[in-house]
Amino acid sequence: MNGTVKFYNVKKRFGFITGEDSKDYFVHLSGVEKGNFLTENSKVEFEIENDEKGPKAVNVKLTEPNPPRERKPRKTEDEEE
Repeated sequence: MNGTVKFYNVKKRFGFITGEDSKDYFVHLSGVEKGNFLTENSKVEFEIENDEKGPKAVNVKLTEPNPPRERKPRKTEDEEE
């Protein structure tokens, strides 16, 4: 199934994906294929697996590369004083 990352917390390693069926699916880092980095609004492809807590997204991979992240400019020594 295809979907869009609705929310992903890097520190807690989980989030939610909205599938093309408009349902939200829990996703944990362990369900994301190696080398894929989830961010809000990432376009993904995934499979659905049911466990005791309900459906979750597994084998999650990006279908489009993420846009480059904006980097904050570093402060120079002059600005730090």
